[in-house]
Amino acid sequence: MKNRYWKRLAALALSGALVIGTLAGCGSGTTASSEAQPSQADNKETAAQAAGSEEAAEDSGVSFDLAAFESEHSGNPVSISMYPFNANLTSGTVSGYLGDFFKTKGLAIDVWAYSDEKTNAILASGDLPDIMHVNAENLSLMIDAGMVLKLDDYLDDLPHVQAAIENNGLAPALEFIRNYRSNDTGSLYAMPTNVGGTDSTDNGDRNVVKLNWKIYEEIGAPEINSYDELIKVAKQMMEAHPTDESGNKIYGTILNAGSDTEYWGNIITWLRWHGYTENQLPFLLETNMIDGEYSSILEDNSMYYQGLKFYFDCMQAGVLDPDSINTDRSTAGKKTRMFGSGTQPGWRNEYFEYWIPGTKYYLNGDTLYGDAIFGNTDQYIVVNANTKNLDACLAFIDMMADPDAQMMGNAGPEGDMYEINDGVLTLTEKAKEYYKASTGDHYFYDNGEQAYLWNTYWILAQSAIMTYKGPDGEALGNVHTSWPEEKAITSDSEAYHVWRETTGYDSWQDLVDTNKCVVSSSELDFINSFLSTPEDSMKLTMSSINDKVVDASWKMIYADNEETFNSIWQQMVTDCKDLGADDLMAWRLADIEKAKQERDAVLNAGE
Repeated sequence: MKNRYWKRLAALALSGALVIGTLAGCGSGTTASSEAQPSQADNKETAAQAAGSEEAAEDSGVSFDLAAFESEHSGNPVSISMYPFNANLTSGTVSGYLGDFFKTKGLAIDVWAYSDEKTNAILASGDLPDIMHVNAENLSLMIDAGMVLKLDDYLDDLPHVQAAIENNGLAPALEFIRNYRSNDTGSLYAMPTNVGGTDSTDNGDRNVVKLNWKIYEEIGAPEINSYDELIKVAKQMMEAHPTDESGNKIYGTILNAGSDTEYWGNIITWLRWHGYTENQLPFLLETNMIDGEYSSILEDNSMYYQGLKFYFDCMQAGVLDPDSINTDRSTAGKKTRMFGSGTQPGWRNEYFEYWIPGTKYYLNGDTLYGDAIFGNTDQYIVVNANTKNLDACLAFIDMMADPDAQMMGNAGPEGDMYEINDGVLTLTEKAKEYYKASTGDHYFYDNGEQAYLWNTYWILAQSAIMTYKGPDGEALGNVHTSWPEEKAITSDSEAYHVWRETTGYDSWQDLVDTNKCVVSSSELDFINSFLSTPEDSMKLTMSSINDKVVDASWKMIYADNEETFNSIWQQMVTDCKDLGADDLMAWRLADIEKAKQERDAVLNAGE
């Protein structure tokens, strides 16, 4: 039914009879669903039919020579038009250093101004730019309408794409597109974006307790061996340092009511502290990444229940900001606290990680903000099927998969921030002095131009490994903030020296390696991209249950005593079950089992 709908809509769009108001450029959050996606067996069959034999591909005469293109056009660039995914890019031909860099690749890139109305007009008219960023729904429409180029026949001629498959894990993302973003053809009509994880070295992110270290040191840095002791230490910190520099009261921690969406948002950090993730909370399931298990949040002594009890205890001890229920996320972020919690885990420079003995964390850079192994599953790059600049478009696609190019595009000209000698990349003295000063001022190139990031996704994420090595032969990511040379400078602060002296570890990585307290892979990795979207009737049930859970969660934290706390909990459990909680969880658990099989098939095919 869904595919017939899209084909009919595509035909109307091509005829110009319909302005597609429902297909705005903003992401829809579409995921692979049982209703919209074929089985793995069906995908393989349709892929074989669409792809044909190797001999057929060779006979097609399709070829592209990147080296020849760059040699011919590095001084005479080909102009291509590009439509971005949002309004974060300045429209017009890219100029300045970045424009000069693109010219070395034989390209001049003309960015079209973005708006939802412009997206609709492009789709309705079929008048596409050469390159376009699209969401999953629009990609489906454009495939059916014949608007976008099938890339399969060109893939072997894109050297950096091939290198990314071999060295930076691009294959699973391509396999995902063939299986779930090809309108059942099994072909590759788009390239993924932001494939690859987040650099988590020396950074526990929100998964770790983080203390306001200066104030913690003021009270003698007492040992914390449990979460109950964390509350007691926070109380001591509040008594020793009751206000900030402006005279505002400092609480031990802060929650906010501005992050409650499909679930009670403030439970996120508590779950992460214990190796759980929040992904399935709308279905009343908590996800234990360490043990690879799902369980109901409604069970007695669930991790969710324990988190509510922790914040209740914080409130009873006077450690939790009592105005949390009236606080939004932005306001909470401006308040000083002794430890991070809720949706504000402590990312400021004054916060440092504290390991509570016995605690195990789940920390995988490929899953920290989604299933990054598949990239952003609602943002893709396509080539206009009717482009008159095919070679330039292919050169652009290949450049977007080149981590060396991404680094050079964002870090400026060689010799300014960095130097390269015999394949070894080092910071310049100018860059070292800039990072040592740590003033927060913008970095300016020698020509007076301010450094800035080209604010759109490349094919690979900002943790892709370059061909260049560091001064000690270490692998380097494509963003300079992850380079060991730069990290050594930015972490050489007085507060960090104190942290090392107090903990006895050289770094967070040293701490977790010594104590073996981080789990970096799970049986539940990379499942979320394959989960189904609930029917509208189920969404209504979920919304009703969500109202009960969020309301009860706040009431429990503010409860006068433990008896009232537990009474509210029991009523919430009863209300959820009366609304169909058991059926909801059973449906999702069955869906998860299906998703595991589909995940395994894609990962195995992508190897």
